[in-house]
Amino acid sequence: MVNFLREWWQGMTGEEDTPFDGDVPAWMVSLGIHLVGIVVLAFIFSVMPNNQITLVVSADPLEEEEIEEPQIDEVYFSEEMTEDVGANSQMGATMALAQAPVFSEQSNVPTPVFQEQPFANINVQINNDIATSPNVNASMTVKGAVGVGATGASGAVDRITYEILQSLEQRKTLVVWVFDSSPSMRAQREEINSRFEKIYKELGVLQERGNKTFKKYETGSQPLLSSVMSFGGENPKPTMITKEPTANFEDVQAAVANIKDDESGVEMIFGAVRGAGEAHLRYRQQGRNVMIVVVSDEAGDDTGMIEDTLNVVRRYEMPVYVVGVPAPFGREDAPVRFTNTDPQYEQSTAWIPVKQGPESRSPEVVRLAFWGQTRDKVDADLLDSGFGPFHLTRLCYETGGIYFAVHAGKSSEARASGRAGAKYTENLQARLDMFFDPGIMRPYAPDYVTDKEYLQLLTTNKARMALHQAAKIAWVEQLDNPRTNFPYEGPGEFKTILDEAQKAAARLEPRVNMMVDALQIGESDRSKITQPRWQAGFDLAMGRSLAAKVRTEGYNALLAEMKRGVKFEDEKNDT
Repeated sequence: MVNFLREWWQGMTGEEDTPFDGDVPAWMVSLGIHLVGIVVLAFIFSVMPNNQITLVVSADPLEEEEIEEPQIDEVYFSEEMTEDVGANSQMGATMALAQAPVFSEQSNVPTPVFQEQPFANINVQINNDIATSPNVNASMTVKGAVGVGATGASGAVDRITYEILQSLEQRKTLVVWVFDSSPSMRAQREEINSRFEKIYKELGVLQERGNKTFKKYETGSQPLLSSVMSFGGENPKPTMITKEPTANFEDVQAAVANIKDDESGVEMIFGAVRGAGEAHLRYRQQGRNVMIVVVSDEAGDDTGMIEDTLNVVRRYEMPVYVVGVPAPFGREDAPVRFTNTDPQYEQSTAWIPVKQGPESRSPEVVRLAFWGQTRDKVDADLLDSGFGPFHLTRLCYETGGIYFAVHAGKSSEARASGRAGAKYTENLQARLDMFFDPGIMRPYAPDYVTDKEYLQLLTTNKARMALHQAAKIAWVEQLDNPRTNFPYEGPGEFKTILDEAQKAAARLEPRVNMMVDALQIGESDRSKITQPRWQAGFDLAMGRSLAAKVRTEGYNALLAEMKRGVKFEDEKNDT
């Protein structure tokens, strides 16, 4: 064939050399064989059966005609930030929102669903939403709101209703109500229970009228279930009041009404939250969102269980909401007013210390009385920190929930403008003297970190460590009404009076100096602090300690000067 092609080419062109000389024939044969092989393989794979499963996920087609849905005021929430939240209830709440990588007026915490897949080799991504928040921080994950204030529990429940609607827009939801069974919580349980009927009926009306939140669920599919539990006493596990989660609000009301008071005074809050999460885990695995709502007036007696509790609720992405109390600034206990109203007994009022703080991992304020005050007076005039107890608030923060700090005095103009006295403190409420604008307090949120991370914060900056150490010094009570009136009845008697006044200042000086010396160790690192809370905390502690030092030493020095001899400008004077 090759020789025939050469002769043909030479006859046609009259040239001796042809394209078919050398290696060209072998190259053409190889090309032909490979082309034939490719065609054969393509034919084989085109006729083989395809066992691969293709999954196509698409939304339901929208209806051509949009129906205008009625708005119900009691469950409508504006996306704009306002000071008052909730509907037709005692309000007065604003909040310190979370930080997230993406800005949004409304925080969005994506929650992936847990479902068993029929084919192990298919990975279906159900939810790829990006975390959003009003405060942008590209280096952190989504956290919850930590400073939402409210004057009444009903206002907090209204806001929780909005959170329930937001959850239902994602998927079916189970709300687990976990109530503190202490007698001091009886009135608040009744207040919340009376609110349930209105809230749940409104949610039912929304469903019946075809609200977009419920429209995607089939009739009778029970998109919203509720469960009621209680805790109290030494048992770390909560008591199930509703045997099974229910869609009937009347069952929820009856369950809350049936909670029995626990007189032990022990609140194992974190064990109760963990138990609530574990008890309802199967509903989470079935694809429901699970929200845990805790109602309590204390910081909890089992704070050591915080990490174990977080491991459960954070792993299965169960946001925790707490309707609790505001923490007093830098203090663990707050005096709570208890007025006996039983006619069989004496109608008296007592102030009982209750654990409601502190707001930070460790107190970050020096224990120093004000000039002319004893410790008892300081404890009676505590300040609202603007945040809830540290461990409970961190539980909400780490899970994407909200801590609601409920106190009746938050909306009282008298309490917010100065020392108001006990008459503005309602029964079973802590006596907090001052409340501050949440918008101002927002940048001063504590560091919601683990013990190890908190220790690292202290060891990497001398100023933070100095404040921490100074806050651990025992109470320093300044001069209680120091004497400033000295009658002159002769040199001997006058010196005796001055000596007695000087003794109190002399005893106080070393203790004040100890506090100042502890803080001065950290002065060199003060400029390295960037967080507003630590800056303000260190400056406040240093300023107050130095002021106490100046007053004490100045008073002592003036008394010593008077002892060296005093001449009256007018000889008629005798004091």
